[in-house]
Amino acid sequence: MTYVPSVTVAIVNYNTREALRNCLSSLRRVLNEVNMTIIVVDNASSDGSLAMLESEFHDLTVLANRENVGFARAINQAFVSCTSDFFLMLNPDTWVAKNAVVRLVEMAERDPKIGVVGAQLTSFRGDTLQSVLARPNLAKEFLNLFPELKAVLLPPFIKQILLRSRERRRGEIIEVPAVSGGAMLVRSVAYKDAGGLDERFFVYHEEVDFCLRVQKLGWKVVIAPDAQVLHLEALSTGFKVNRLPSEPVLGWRLTGLAILFEKHGSRRQSARFVRMAQILLKVRALLCSLRAWWGGEMRENWKRRSQELELAAVRLSKLTKHSESGLIS
Repeated sequence: MTYVPSVTVAIVNYNTREALRNCLSSLRRVLNEVNMTIIVVDNASSDGSLAMLESEFHDLTVLANRENVGFARAINQAFVSCTSDFFLMLNPDTWVAKNAVVRLVEMAERDPKIGVVGAQLTSFRGDTLQSVLARPNLAKEFLNLFPELKAVLLPPFIKQILLRSRERRRGEIIEVPAVSGGAMLVRSVAYKDAGGLDERFFVYHEEVDFCLRVQKLGWKVVIAPDAQVLHLEALSTGFKVNRLPSEPVLGWRLTGLAILFEKHGSRRQSARFVRMAQILLKVRALLCSLRAWWGGEMRENWKRRSQELELAAVRLSKLTKHSESGLIS
């Protein structure tokens, strides 16, 4: 009898009904490629997602939460029901290309120590998206707090050249620090070994933390450039590239980074990051206040943005105290 690998696909949904429908439709096209089980965890959506699932998709498991518990906790919920060889975390705003799941599994099976395989994310326009993630460092996060400056220093065409450089190495085992959780295949044994995702990360950075932890346990993290998954990017949260996000996304990202620095750097690094972020938020708040003072139709919007950034800086002051005393961990 021919061996067919088993894969449990876990999708966390929060008010992305139409994107989720498309994602599940793409999975229907590839059901015969592997022995696939699909679990959708709905985080208290209010857009009719559950009704859509009930009426259109009867061949999957739906776990309905009464509140939005975040990505990490929802993924861990799904893994409780996983009996497959592999566990695929998949964002609802994705479209899985044919043979993508097979190629992820084939890459994992090339070495029994490969614990995580990331897909190559691509935009629906054909642009290569960030699929490999780096360890946290202060210089990188400084630029992320000034994404407008980052866009000038790293123009889109240069970014595309860098991102596409791995495509020339198709077929190779390419070890990387971390991969995007938008489409991440994990060997089930490795997931159990690491204890799943850290639920202190509400959303964002949990995949970096997980990848770094599994590597410390002896597992390899690799990227599969020929496993293509199309991605709309941050449909649930509204996060946009080259723009500092608004609350609550800004708070989730900054809190997650503080935890990430402490877990994989040091308590001192975490405190330094929080202080740096606090100063930069205040600078941005001041610039918004000056823009509001200048006047114009957007005056009230600039005032609100300034107040939002000031509040974010105040909240970070609490994280500074927690980081210095070790209360984040």
